Amino acid sequence: MTCTVDWNAVATGSQALILIIGFYFTHKQLKHQTLDSKARTIIDLKRLFHDYLDVTIALRPGGRWSEQVPEGAEAWGAIDNYLGLFEHCEYLISMNMIDLDFFRRSHSVKLMNAVLNKPVRNKIQSERKNWIDLLHLCQRLNIEVF
Repeated sequence: MTCTVDWNAVATGSQALILIIGFYFTHKQLKHQTLDSKARTIIDLKRLFHDYLDVTIALRPGGRWSEQVPEGAEAWGAIDNYLGLFEHCEYLISMNMIDLDFFRRSHSVKLMNAVLNKPVRNKIQSERKNWIDLLHLCQRLNIEVF
């Protein structure tokens, strides 16, 4: 009895096995990179919100801007940038870069204090078409702006 080996079949089978192993490790590496990217996004977001700590405090109930925001470009510019940061968060949530529950636990109070602040709420109402993403984020978090 002679043993014949189909070397083409052996080579094809080996290539398939190597390909499957390669896909497995590539998938594992991509998953790890995705988690690293999300972690960096969360840390960067924490830093960005810290940059607006003075605005966060000023817009809180009882804060220096709780009843009246000083007229002028500086104060309103800071508020616009702060609200814009929330709009970027909406984009990151929609791209699954930030978990909505994480964002709710970490930042929803800041958002609520900002958009429910009477002068800011009036500004958002009058400029509603410019704050689409902000309003969508509020809707996601069940924050009634109007």
